[in-house]
Amino acid sequence: MSKHNVTLVFEDGRSVRIQADEADSIYMACLRNKIRILTDCLEGACATCKALCVEGEYTLDDYSDSALSDEEAARREVLTCQMHARSDCIVEFGYESRLAMKTEPETVAATVAAVERVSSTVVRLDVEAANGSMIDDFMPGQYVHLSVPGTHERRSYSFANAPGAAGPARFYIKVLEQGVMSEYVSSRARPGDAIEMTGPFGRFYLRRPQRPILMVAGGTGLAPMLSMLDRMAETGMTDQKVWLLCGANRPDELFCLDEVAAYANKGIDITTELAVVEPADGWDGAIGHVTGLLRYELIKDTPDIYLCGPPPMIEAAESWLGTQNFDDALVHAEKFLPAEHEGSPSAPFLCACDGGPALCEPVSDNSSFPDAGSRTQRSRTRWPSRGTCRTGYRYPLKSCRRYFVSPCFYLHFRPGSRRLSDRPSISARGRTR
Repeated sequence: MSKHNVTLVFEDGRSVRIQADEADSIYMACLRNKIRILTDCLEGACATCKALCVEGEYTLDDYSDSALSDEEAARREVLTCQMHARSDCIVEFGYESRLAMKTEPETVAATVAAVERVSSTVVRLDVEAANGSMIDDFMPGQYVHLSVPGTHERRSYSFANAPGAAGPARFYIKVLEQGVMSEYVSSRARPGDAIEMTGPFGRFYLRRPQRPILMVAGGTGLAPMLSMLDRMAETGMTDQKVWLLCGANRPDELFCLDEVAAYANKGIDITTELAVVEPADGWDGAIGHVTGLLRYELIKDTPDIYLCGPPPMIEAAESWLGTQNFDDALVHAEKFLPAEHEGSPSAPFLCACDGGPALCEPVSDNSSFPDAGSRTQRSRTRWPSRGTCRTGYRYPLKSCRRYFVSPCFYLHFRPGSRRLSDRPSISARGRTR
């Protein structure tokens, strides 16, 4: 029997790739790889093992209609105890990886291969893994945690090149004041520095192109788009039209424009539009936020839409798409969240109850509250459990380390991946990144 690569993606963003024999159900293939996905009856009757096959061909053994309706099957929902892979597949589960896996995500020893400032606010960081396994297993659009040399901290960044690409993994770091990774890449980073990569993670990744593609990137949100475009060019997935909208505060913050232009020579039918908020002399592109470039012409053919960037950008794009009654299932978004806020637990935190970032003040209650971070963070971190946002609403807080977010922010999120970042943004998936 043939074997196929099956990528399992969990609700917390962790992903793992296994090989599945066609004779084995996905449940049995997982068990052979020491992954115990949730199940009960193993007969296709209880729906406990239900998941979503995002991509790939498969067959299902007999199952009960009460466990999987025709409508669910049409949406490619599957019962993994009855599912057999007939090609490489991506399967998403609606629960966290810790319920199925006892092991921690893989950590790979690596070294810094190159550091280069590519714009006024962005540094390119190339990282060479010791064994290359991490480089091959991620999906375009996903991210890893990078350790910050000389500290006990780590930050998360999206891959900017395709899986299996020759050479080191590439990341683009937004340089911010007081950012731990920002300080490292702007002043201390040298080729040869030891660094670790942990992952991959993320539910924001390239789906096989079956319709036109619209990408909207704000700032270093361009990085995962580059990974996707590299993959499309390398694998010949070039049949669909691609629109790429890129935005920045100023023209000198834009980066990789030559690389983007080169995709046209690699077989991709791509049109790129740029927008900046504060134009400089000689700027001939659009002025304003990148979401101002959205218009009916770009969505009339029902494209797959990928959004990546700061929270206001994502929310503005999703709001506009909502006014157009666009299908949410075709929108894949990722908002980046700062990993820390410098200061004490009484420092301000972000709130989006008023539709955008707002300055809020936490109250003095210091009882602990379960957060969206790791078990380690939960066990060692204490923070205010309630706060008051600018509009007067009070909510329990969820946080990662010293950075606080009120759950009214979470009401604006879409389901999907999470990550911590050095950048001023929020995960589209309802959790810190």
